[in-house]
Amino acid sequence: MLDDGELEKLDRRKEIIEHPFGTMKRAGSTMLAYSMKRAIDILGTRRLIGATGAKV
Repeated sequence: MLDDGELEKLDRRKEIIEHPFGTMKRAGSTMLAYSMKRAIDILGTRRLIGATGAKV
């Protein structure tokens, strides 16, 4: 098992490592939202839904 000092190191390391990935996820979500809004503006919702093959 790990002692308290090792657990603290692992927790700190996890915080440092996860921060950039959380930022990338948020940036990816923002870009997806922008792209979807742009596609809706260009194609319209009906054409966009039709292009995805979704059945309404």
